[in-house]
Amino acid sequence: MLAVLTQMYPKPKDPKEPYGPMLVLTDGQHTPVPANYRGKVEELSALAGRATNHVLRARLADITWLLQRKRFECAHAALESYVAIVNQLDAQAAAKNAAYENEPDIIAKIRALGALAHNTSDYLRRALHIGHAIGRDKPVNQPVRDLAKSLRQRSKAETNPTVLYRWNYLDLEFGLSEAAQIGADIETYLSTVRHEDARAFIRFFQYDMPSALYTLTPLLENVLRYILKQRGKDTSTIDTNTREQKRKRSRSSWSR
Repeated sequence: MLAVLTQMYPKPKDPKEPYGPMLVLTDGQHTPVPANYRGKVEELSALAGRATNHVLRARLADITWLLQRKRFECAHAALESYVAIVNQLDAQAAAKNAAYENEPDIIAKIRALGALAHNTSDYLRRALHIGHAIGRDKPVNQPVRDLAKSLRQRSKAETNPTVLYRWNYLDLEFGLSEAAQIGADIETYLSTVRHEDARAFIRFFQYDMPSALYTLTPLLENVLRYILKQRGKDTSTIDTNTREQKRKRSRSSWSR
């Protein structure tokens, strides 16, 4: 049962059905969803109470509360576990581990983000949905709200716009900070980027993804060229007018 519960597909943006089946067949059959365990609430609650792993405890407590909303102790346990998961990610990013010494730079940078990593906001989004359902003014919600706001503040120091976007979007979604302040922070960030990139980032924050991608795709091509060149591969170049320069094909490339 634990294996099935942990394999359910998380949908943190859906407060009503936050967990879906991992597999759906063409004939409509699917792997289990929380509703399949409605008759095992007591067992789930007991498992959640014994779980020591934060991720497992959050999943079990969350599903138990989802099946029986009067179990506020499970909602509280889920909130506490989601906060613990985020704090643990930060602690792991700060700790020096010999196993990570030889990992690629890009992986090291992602790990260094700690709680700002891409999936962390989903943990807090789910926690905030639970908090709103049981009453946003309850004291148990305050650590979740404070953590989300502090991560938004931290995201302002990141050069990666997706990090800034992710945490500002979460803050706006649940009304944690003043919208005017968030807008001012984004404007401040946009004033620091290069002029030719600013338009793409503005479209990105306006959720106009097609326009943003139209401008950002050439920038991604430059990143890929740089990575390939660092690995000794022969690449084309882009001149100051963003025109691709022709390159001589090596004898080895013709042979392929």
